[in-house]
Amino acid sequence: MCVTACRSDPRGTLSGGCTASGPWTCHPGDSSLQLDMALAVLRKLSLIQRQRDQHILSLHRLVQVVIREQMKPEEVRLWSQRVVRMMHAVFPEGRAGTWDQGEVETWGKCERYLVQALACISLLAGLEKELPEASALLLKVGRYLVRRTRLREAGSVLEQAIRLGEQYYGDKHPALIPFLVLQGERLWREGKYALAEALNERAKAIEELHPGSPYVQVGEILNNLALLAWEQGKFEQAKSLFHQSLLMQEQQGQPDPLGIASTINNLALLAWKQGKFEQAEPLFQRALQIREQILKPDHPDVAHSLYNLAVLYRDQGRYEQAEPLFQHALRLQEQVLGPEHLLLADTLINLAVLYRNQNHYEQAEPLFQRALQIREQTLGPEHHIVARSLYNLAVLYRDQGRYEQAESLFQRTLHIQRQELGPDHSTVGRSLNGLAVLYREQGKFAQAKPLFEQALHIHEQVFGLEHPEVAASLHDLAILYIKQRNDEQAELLLRRALHIREQYLDSLHPDRARSLTALVQLYRRRGQGERADMLMQQAGAIFEQPFSPDPPSM
Repeated sequence: MCVTACRSDPRGTLSGGCTASGPWTCHPGDSSLQLDMALAVLRKLSLIQRQRDQHILSLHRLVQVVIREQMKPEEVRLWSQRVVRMMHAVFPEGRAGTWDQGEVETWGKCERYLVQALACISLLAGLEKELPEASALLLKVGRYLVRRTRLREAGSVLEQAIRLGEQYYGDKHPALIPFLVLQGERLWREGKYALAEALNERAKAIEELHPGSPYVQVGEILNNLALLAWEQGKFEQAKSLFHQSLLMQEQQGQPDPLGIASTINNLALLAWKQGKFEQAEPLFQRALQIREQILKPDHPDVAHSLYNLAVLYRDQGRYEQAEPLFQHALRLQEQVLGPEHLLLADTLINLAVLYRNQNHYEQAEPLFQRALQIREQTLGPEHHIVARSLYNLAVLYRDQGRYEQAESLFQRTLHIQRQELGPDHSTVGRSLNGLAVLYREQGKFAQAKPLFEQALHIHEQVFGLEHPEVAASLHDLAILYIKQRNDEQAELLLRRALHIREQYLDSLHPDRARSLTALVQLYRRRGQGERADMLMQQAGAIFEQPFSPDPPSM
């Protein structure tokens, strides 16, 4: 307490970390009675105070300063080493990627030690090359913060962890791999795909120099690179990387079934994203089966598999099957993670989208509001993930005709995204498009057009000229031209959008039908009945599929 934070859990730290700290602090056989007697003397002298409900002791700041000033530099150095080793010994281990069995139960302990662990950062100057526990402790802390989506805090911790690791091991040692992978995961969660990809490529290069390294899960880096390729619309590249990762995991000496389940789940998500629902469902089912066999029934990964199936069924229009799965996943998450955990927000939002798709607005709105509240409390009101909730509410209000409320939320969404992510981020493009649709629906075409064009430009810059997000922007701008009776320009954009969707999406994907029906509307108005009928047959084949969503209104 004299060399780190003024508040700590001495019993947990001493009992768990005394062996690691060296022979002069305590002995594993020392009794708790001796510790209590020592603490009682300090309390009697009013040097420390105990918070019984939290098992925390606090040391007055002035007492800490006085004792610290009386210590010689070599004593401060020695005790700094001991404290770092003790904290490394007691801070719970975690794992990037798949949740560890029972990891959630360690979060309370992590939070209890977090202040002391973060305080250790100030002790590390000059110890870089003699204390491997320093970077290892920061890796544990960074992993916990990433798991709890405290991404800004995690970023600074992991930057220092990488720096310490490089100074101790060198910049090409395989021990750096988990540091680089975890920092890449954090950047991926923040939408900084290029930076995340660079870190994973660096980790992959190190792994190739040291085949069979014990420092990384087999196939993990390929899995990460696949996710990053997917985010950038490189679907075939992503699929190839996922399959390479899966093959590596299945062929290793002792396969990790949970890692295999995670990769299978990612393949299912990729198929879902492309509208290949028949391919996605058995993959989701297989991942769920593996997780149910190994994990507890209420484990977060089991809940997440149920959630993924629910999203799939919802997007197929299988609402009666989707709703109970959403509800089941939500109950599991509430029981294990608590009612305010960030993961609940995703489930709440997607259940709300289910209700919105059915025009059950009165059921959707409180779920959107609850998700927004969770995200604001966890991340702060100006976080870009909070902006996603604002966007969803804005779309709901737009669909209800509550245009003033919708416009206000779209504007707030854009403000946050521009501040947090920059003016050219893909989410800014999506929000601009959403606001443009709002103006279009109100007949404010002059306000809508430049926003559609800005959104299209951003998406083309981020994703390239051929990507489903680009197709969505083209489609929405084309609808504006149809309303303005600029048929020639509308046809060009709709044809381009349809071409992209034919390249990237399944033949039965609803978005392909939306492009077709918009062209049908255009051709019928121009008296081109044969062309309209031919395209309507293609669209009808999609909407006649079992569980297909209702066709869009003409």
